Amino acid sequence: MNLACPKSVKDLLSQLTTIVVAHKIDDKNITNFYQKIPYEKIDTIKLKQFGHKRESEHQGVEGIGINSNNQRQESRFKYKTPIIATMNKLTLNGKSHDFSTNGIKVEFDQAVALKPSDIIHITFPELQKITSAFELKSLPYEVMRISNDNSLVNLRVHVEKHQHIGRSFFKALIDKNKNKLASDDRSNSMPGLSKALRNIYSSSSNSLALIIQTSGSRYKIETITANQDNSKLLGYCRHLSDRKQHYNLYPLLNNLQATSLMNNTLKKMKTGDAPITDIMYLSFNLDKETVEQAVTTKLESELQSDKLKQMFINKALKRGHFLCLQMKLSRAEEPDMELLNPELSYISSYAIHRGKQIEQEIWSVAGIVQVFDITQETLIRHNINIS
Repeated sequence: MNLACPKSVKDLLSQLTTIVVAHKIDDKNITNFYQKIPYEKIDTIKLKQFGHKRESEHQGVEGIGINSNNQRQESRFKYKTPIIATMNKLTLNGKSHDFSTNGIKVEFDQAVALKPSDIIHITFPELQKITSAFELKSLPYEVMRISNDNSLVNLRVHVEKHQHIGRSFFKALIDKNKNKLASDDRSNSMPGLSKALRNIYSSSSNSLALIIQTSGSRYKIETITANQDNSKLLGYCRHLSDRKQHYNLYPLLNNLQATSLMNNTLKKMKTGDAPITDIMYLSFNLDKETVEQAVTTKLESELQSDKLKQMFINKALKRGHFLCLQMKLSRAEEPDMELLNPELSYISSYAIHRGKQIEQEIWSVAGIVQVFDITQETLIRHNINIS
């Protein structure tokens, strides 16, 4: 089922020399730390080596979705136009982001008190000016999804007793302007590109991922995915385990504050929500007899000052080893059963009980914790000798 990568995609990717992973730096603790560093004595001459000439033209940046399971039933097209939404006696103003024949994405000027399955009526004042064949007023749409800040909303046409005028209008608009409208998904124009980019990224990533599964009303972690098995963290977890080919996750899961945060967060999270991030400080003394004595784990919130963090790091290095990890918790997507069913069918033809067990395990995946080792940066920030 995994076809070879198309030649057009190979030719495009052969020009890549570097992959850059960009993260938004909005952690208040890190920001406050760097703001306290004095800048008066900075030697600006040494900064010149990092400068570059300004280019007359900006380099374009395109966003390409890399979801393995494309849930869209049709193409969407970027188009911004004012909209007026009404629900009961409430009137809301905003603008569209994109549209298809069966739905639109709109951004309201302010946060809205909407929830999935609500029915709102949309009017397109500017689009109405360019057509007299369609009445683009008070068209019913159903709320499908709402962003965390309650301003960005995905809507689907709501058909009651008659044909939806909006669907007819946007179909006609697409048919007449296929060459002018810009699709918001470049992967449609080059099949295989998004999957190739996803595979390059995932195979290049050195972070660990812990797969969280539902077990009744509780969560359990029994599976780790990684591109390398020689990381320091995995080495310590392997050393602490009393079974071969197994890893003891006590360093990550012994902190009650961290595990309760994980459990409570997963229950509230939705697929697509931004990951919940936390920093974990770990101290290892592998000469101790018991795991409890060998490992000390603290969340950043438990070390509230830079002085306490520096004391923890110094003490950890004196007694053994220190690691600083960034944990990202995210809710998992639904499994792509169209891809997995042939595999399950093959397995079940030889071992029916094993096929059913695998299917139950796949559907029970609730979330993923990604673990990034940021030890060196932490040591530098706290002026610790890392030689």
